[in-house]
Amino acid sequence: MYKRRGVNKWKWAFFTLLSSILLIIIVCSFIFYRLLTVEGESFIISDERELEGAEFQISTTVDDVNVWLQQQLEKDGHSNNNFHLYLEEYVHIRTEINAFGVTIPLQMEFDPHITNNGNLELVERSFMIGNYTLPAETVFVLLRNTVDLPEWIYIYPEERKFYLDLVNGISEDVQIKIDTFNLQDNNIKMRLFLS
Repeated sequence: MYKRRGVNKWKWAFFTLLSSILLIIIVCSFIFYRLLTVEGESFIISDERELEGAEFQISTTVDDVNVWLQQQLEKDGHSNNNFHLYLEEYVHIRTEINAFGVTIPLQMEFDPHITNNGNLELVERSFMIGNYTLPAETVFVLLRNTVDLPEWIYIYPEERKFYLDLVNGISEDVQIKIDTFNLQDNNIKMRLFLS
């Protein structure tokens, strides 16, 4: 008697499961690659130049700069996106990174350095990203690719620093040039140029 050979359901189920797993791995790899890819630099640090317009010299405190930073972030539309930039003994950033549908809290601490043109570079001192351990450059790339930052803040993952373009980025009418930025002594001096 002739026995008809049917389709082996277990064989098809195995290959369907294997194909699904491979597809998930490929999609996750692509997403992970996109999250950790450093795109070309969109900002070139300008050389020192003379600023024109009415010049005002300002001496201020950490508390006053914190109030101004909060107002500037609100004005730029970043008050509700969980991005916080504030000064204490060092410069601090608190935000959240969204990766693979998971929200991960991120806290960073920076040493501020005045550049030749009067802007600020924030060099990473330490960071804490949830309960994860990641290389600093990877954290900077994730931050750059997933967090909506104000237009005057730039990230350089390879150098593990932020660049704050206060001279050109804050306003077309006002340019800020930092002269002294000593947080430990609560001594901040800057010049405002009104054009």
